[in-house]
Amino acid sequence: QCAYLASRGMVSACAEFRAAGKGRYNAGWAAEDAKDAVRWLRKNAGRLGIDRGRIAAAGESSGATMAAQTALCPGFEPNNDPSGYSSVPNALVLLDPPMDEKGLEEFFIRDMRMERAEARSLVPNLFLRRDMPPAFLSFSLKDFLIRGLRETESLVRAMRLPVRVVKVRSQPHGFFKVTPWNEISTGWIDRWLVSIGFLRGRASIKPPALPFDLDRPVFGRGLPGLPSTQWWWKEAHRFQGID
Repeated sequence: QCAYLASRGMVSACAEFRAAGKGRYNAGWAAEDAKDAVRWLRKNAGRLGIDRGRIAAAGESSGATMAAQTALCPGFEPNNDPSGYSSVPNALVLLDPPMDEKGLEEFFIRDMRMERAEARSLVPNLFLRRDMPPAFLSFSLKDFLIRGLRETESLVRAMRLPVRVVKVRSQPHGFFKVTPWNEISTGWIDRWLVSIGFLRGRASIKPPALPFDLDRPVFGRGLPGLPSTQWWWKEAHRFQGID
């Protein structure tokens, strides 16, 4: 997806972050690194030839959590950076993001051995606000994280947040990593980026050569065909699952 968006004229950058290892680890370090990546891009916008007012943070699963943390969770800023550049992105692309209060908070407490107050400071859903950056949110109704994803969706709708929600019916967590959903979801993201002024023109991504059953799980199964490749491509581009 990064390579495709680069072909559409965006500058794609992949950020490194401190991950859990054998020793002591604090999940806040990853949030700090994600924020520092946004700040670094904005600080170096001139050298990189990018618009510092159009920086999007994107990720999937835990990466999407970190992307959301850059925009929503206060704090986790380094004390030694006098640059003054903001670490808040201008848009978010969130694929299968764990952001919910109960599930994410308990994960930080149980698995990361964090104190409750510190754990809550890393839960994006607790900091949703009307003036947040526009976001694209996609998940499957069969995701094992569906309870938390439903919580996020409910908050988005109740608060009338600037978030485009796209759902699919029958796929597992991470479905967008494989054909045909990689192409489908990339097309969705492209069209959404056009709608908020980050891209221009029409999506150039093409469907793969084979037809697929959109309701058949993509992992651990074969790839049964449909009568027409263009049929499922057309159906997928109707933004399946949007209410």
